[in-house]
Amino acid sequence: EPTNHLDIDALALAIKNFERSVVIVSHGFRLLSQVAEELWEVADKTVHNQTKGDISIIDRKRNLMKHSEAQLEKVKLISKIATKGKT
Repeated sequence: EPTNHLDIDALALAIKNFERSVVIVSHGFRLLSQVAEELWEVADKTVHNQTKGDISIIDRKRNLMKHSEAQLEKVKLISKIATKGKT
């Protein structure tokens, strides 16, 4: 989904005004936070409802960002350890 030239707000309004169900496959949290009522994730050959337990999409994004940052720091640390003995 190339959203770099789309007017996200206009797209969100069109989706909100559409009177049927819509499935959106996106990594764009700006659009999702404006229109989604539920957030589902497909991972490890399973589908998980990420909005169970009354977690908002914005809160889910924050959790994902924290997890991603922690994973990135772990990779950096492993990389430092792996290259430490090399000159």
